[in-house]
Amino acid sequence: MKTLTTIIALLLLCATAQARLGETPQQCVTRYGNPYGMDERQTTFYFVKDGITIHATFEGGKCVQISYTSEIDWTAKDEELLRAMNGGGDTWKADSHWFGSEWSSSSGLWFSRAALSRIIRIASKEWHEHEVAEARKKSEAEAAAKARDKTKGL
Repeated sequence: MKTLTTIIALLLLCATAQARLGETPQQCVTRYGNPYGMDERQTTFYFVKDGITIHATFEGGKCVQISYTSEIDWTAKDEELLRAMNGGGDTWKADSHWFGSEWSSSSGLWFSRAALSRIIRIASKEWHEHEVAEARKKSEAEAAAKARDKTKGL
């Protein structure tokens, strides 16, 4: 039964998750239907199609990051399929860790899935670099605040 469920999920995935990075919001609406919601800046659209939740983030009118959340566990084949569909013919290099898998493509795309997670994220090189820079800034600000608190009252 689990094999049949996996096959059905893969078929649905094939029908819904092809080369989505770089698409416009309208192309995603055409593909997935009307979003069930958006973030407060209206840059991330939330869709559900065939049991897969899709979050598509847009910058400059193009999809720069997309995440897929499945109700069932992703397999290595599912991951491979999503990389192929979003990679536009790129080759991918694995950088797997105990906490999940990360891949980078020959054009700089970034793919990740945390261990035991049902969320797969794929991002353009620029968006990934933006997220890393934002995380670094936040971490540095938190460290500076902690240092100020530590020395307060001395």
